[in-house]
Amino acid sequence: MPLDYMGANHLAPLTAPSGAGWEPQRMNNAILVIHFNNASYDDILRLSVNNFPIPRTMTPPLIMRYLNESRKVAGGASVDPISVLFKDFVTQKTAAILWAWRRQTYDALAGKIGMQATYKKVGYAELLAPDGSMGRMMKIEGMWLSSDPYMGEYSYDSEDVQKIECQIEIDKVYADMNDPYFSSVAAV
Repeated sequence: MPLDYMGANHLAPLTAPSGAGWEPQRMNNAILVIHFNNASYDDILRLSVNNFPIPRTMTPPLIMRYLNESRKVAGGASVDPISVLFKDFVTQKTAAILWAWRRQTYDALAGKIGMQATYKKVGYAELLAPDGSMGRMMKIEGMWLSSDPYMGEYSYDSEDVQKIECQIEIDKVYADMNDPYFSSVAAV
């Protein structure tokens, strides 16, 4: 069936009421929050995040064979680790917080592995509209550093901000169904 109209006015109409139309989600309107026992640490890391991927849960297929055919069903779920890049600030404790968190998982000096109740954290990733409203919240459980914070490479030729890369393992991630964005859609 041919289209009668091939314009793109629906994407950014001048007369769309607030909340209507096709406002795009922007990649730079997202925050990552990791909850520590100290709220100021939460804020320092939130404000230091440079970039992060939204974690995703994978359910690889479980293949069941019978004679000459096979059927696939959902197998065990797991969450891929994410790599988060933090900006390093001289006047903030970003690096110190990350190293203290890593020591909770593995203390290299003592050669001890920590207890999961101590090193696993909860948090969330929230995607925001350009005006800061209408967040979409993804809850993240069981976050922990699986390697030392990587401080990168120093160079006298560079004028970039120093970054700290962290590999974060995750137990579970899911859409917050109490969030109006997700709860507004009926079961499909």
